[in-house]
Amino acid sequence: MNIKSLILIKLQKHRGMANAIPRQCLLKWLADLGWWVSDRELRKIVKEIPRSLSWRGGYFIEAKSKEEVKAACESLKKKIYGLAKEIKRIQNDYPEFYQGEQLELFDGIEERLG
Repeated sequence: MNIKSLILIKLQKHRGMANAIPRQCLLKWLADLGWWVSDRELRKIVKEIPRSLSWRGGYFIEAKSKEEVKAACESLKKKIYGLAKEIKRIQNDYPEFYQGEQLELFDGIEERLG
């Protein structure tokens, strides 16, 4: 059995946001089974599982409502906004490397993402 299949089996017991398994608990469970993966590797694997969602440091499958899906998406949008602000800050800190280049890529991202 591969690690993705093991994670899917575990997530079957974690349906809906209220039953999300904390990421660290999932990592420990895998380690107890002899599967040592990094947090980054775990995130990559979970993203490959259909209908999986992340929320507040945990994972679940099969959202129970539209609100759960929206909450998971909003959580991801906050990460996008933070990254966009950091990119904009770096570009503004180094104008000598961006002379004549368009810096507006992330302007208005909040509105574009809804």
